[in-house]
This record gives sequence, structure tokens and C-alpha cells, in this order.
Amino acid sequence: FLANEELRLRIADKAREIEARQNQYGESGEARRNVLGTVLSQLWSQLDSLVCELYDLNQEDISFFSSRRRNVDRVNFSSQWM
Repeated sequence: FLANEELRLRIADKAREIEARQNQYGESGEARRNVLGTVLSQLWSQLDSLVCELYDLNQEDISFFSSRRRNVDRVNFSSQWM
């Protein structure tokens, strides 16, 4: 974990990108939110993949976590707190 500085920086960049899009989402009308919602979902998936890579999860581990449903919609949940 600590040895992979480049990957940690990529994760931090992705998190900042999510934050910026999330701010846009919170300030947008319904039509723009539909577009940004799709973009945010993709960004969250990319972040998930980077974290899996950081922790060196194998396909079995990833499948285990993927089979569990999230209790919140990360896109809508985050916008409620802005």
C-alpha cells in the first residue's frame, strides 16, 4: 500500500475529479444532472478499480465485494450534503 505512490496519486486525482463533478451536479438542473450522474457513476467505478488495484485484490475478492449491494447511491447521497 505505502510503496505505490503513483497509484495513490491517481486515486487522489480521481477523488478530486469526483468532487468537482459532484459540485457541478449539486448546482445543476435536472437535464444536466442526468448527464453528470452518468459521468459520476463512471468516475466512481474507476475509483473503485484503482482501489482494488491498490490493495491488490484478486478477481475472487472483487467479485465478493461487487456482489454486495451498496446501501446508498453515491451520486445522489453526496449532492445532498453540498
